[in-house]
Amino acid sequence: MLLKKSENYFYPLFLSLFLFSCEDKPLIIEDDDLSLKIDTVSFLASESLTYQVPPTLGGSKKIYIGKNNQFSPFSAIGSFPQHSKFTGGTSKLIIGDNNIFREHVTIHPGTEIGSKITTIGNNGLFMVGCHVAHDCIVGDNVIFVNGAVIGGHVEIGDYCYLGGYSAIHQFCRIGKHAIIGASTMVEGDVIPFSSVVGARGKLSGLNLVGLKRRSFKRDDIKLLRQVYRLLFAPEGTFTERLREVKEVFGNKPLANEILNFLNNNSHRSIVHPGSNNS
Repeated sequence: MLLKKSENYFYPLFLSLFLFSCEDKPLIIEDDDLSLKIDTVSFLASESLTYQVPPTLGGSKKIYIGKNNQFSPFSAIGSFPQHSKFTGGTSKLIIGDNNIFREHVTIHPGTEIGSKITTIGNNGLFMVGCHVAHDCIVGDNVIFVNGAVIGGHVEIGDYCYLGGYSAIHQFCRIGKHAIIGASTMVEGDVIPFSSVVGARGKLSGLNLVGLKRRSFKRDDIKLLRQVYRLLFAPEGTFTERLREVKEVFGNKPLANEILNFLNNNSHRSIVHPGSNNS
């Protein structure tokens, strides 16, 4: 079904009723407004939803919402990116399946300055007041606790946990299974399986609680401990220790998750252990 602004539907309320009665049909909406704004009601998008916006500011935008996503009142999905140089252009927001977006969550699409696309994976929980900026990549099974925000071009790996009111600086990467403590500001890349805490985030070890909850074997956790301790040992340079990790643990899949993460190009430095008194 195609809806246009001239038909004068009150979209949020209409969507909530339409999606329950016509779940087997895709929905395309064309409008001047660049966002799907849920003002007064919650709704469950049981089937895929495409929100098509015609050229505006010299560009065009398309928002794809997968199956079984839940949107709470006052969430805003696909609004203009908060970028001073944004003047339009082709832009996309893709949301996977089975996500929950609570009240006042904001998700912005990509920009031509970046990758042109923001991607949200599957099975995510975005609690009240969270924000995903333009050109971000968010993986599967993530949890953003109330007020957690990520800047533009950030990458969040699968099973990451962002504590309440934590903030991730633009262009940072958070590796798989990492946890960011409440009210923590992260200014660099965080290796997979780790924990970061403090006003200016520092590594505090492995995300042991998360790994145990996800049924990681004891031997796997022991291996990750060995990799972590060698990688951040006080002796030698980081490059030398990284080379040693490759030599000793290069044939281990979990170690390679960390090594591959470190080998990928990045705009930011790596978060290291340190004092959290700041």
